[in-house]
Amino acid sequence: MLREASCMPDTLLIDDDHFSRKLTRTMLAKAGITEVTEASGGRQAVSIARTLSPELILIDWVMPGMDGEQTLQALNAEALLPPECHVIVTSTLATREAIVQAARLGANAFLIKPFAARTLHARIARLMETQPKSDQAPLKRLGGER
Repeated sequence: MLREASCMPDTLLIDDDHFSRKLTRTMLAKAGITEVTEASGGRQAVSIARTLSPELILIDWVMPGMDGEQTLQALNAEALLPPECHVIVTSTLATREAIVQAARLGANAFLIKPFAARTLHARIARLMETQPKSDQAPLKRLGGER
């Protein structure tokens, strides 16, 4: 468990792949994060974020229609990424350009799929223990984690 259940972040999980969402949701549940809202695409995610105000967003970078980059741009354009919201990008595609662009758009981490549950848990724990993301250097290293 990451922290007491009462301190668990409201989480928005964005991925077009149903299996990936189910697997990630299971990983989150094992870490004690049970308040998870799912979106199967960028447009749905932006709509949900307008009312949810998530503290944690896990977003796939490569999705049909509105991809992760476009979704983060839309969330930023509508001021839906406040400093207390942490963003973890997940992807099978981890080019330097994608990682840099994700960081520019506010991502705190970039995890390369497939990733281990312990990697996800450790990254979330570090993000939740630190100050708001505006006080952090986004993606301290230019490289993803597995």
